[in-house]
Amino acid sequence: MLTQLHIRNFKAWKDTGPIRLAPLTVIFGANSAGKSSLGHLLLALKQTSLLTDRRRALHLGDANSPIDLGTFADCLHGHDLKARLEFTLAWRLPQTVEFRDPLQPGQAYAGNRMQLASVLHADARGLPELQRFDYQLINEVGAPQLSVEHGL
Repeated sequence: MLTQLHIRNFKAWKDTGPIRLAPLTVIFGANSAGKSSLGHLLLALKQTSLLTDRRRALHLGDANSPIDLGTFADCLHGHDLKARLEFTLAWRLPQTVEFRDPLQPGQAYAGNRMQLASVLHADARGLPELQRFDYQLINEVGAPQLSVEHGL
């Protein structure tokens, strides 16, 4: 279950700040305030995960997608191709997982929450390109146990 969302430079949102998500979350506000944009990013991430082309950093949509968000510039706050699209998702796992360190026998990392932070920017063609991502395994008290970071 998703527990937190934080978005920067996506559509109407310069910075959402951390949004706590619960089993029941209600989002309300004026028309054109950006409520739907929160779901749009999640749908774009879902359709990206279903692609067989793993080189594509973010699938914004096409005629066969649940959502078509247009160009990457259309998705960036202020249509600024110099801006970085950043998002953080956190979720609770159905049960605690444990990873053993193959280089250090006896060392294990356990947690029941995960967090993904990602930064995308426009490449020379204006298409989304992954700049950095970081996965964290977090324990019951909120302490990071294991972190995997990749940056280009």
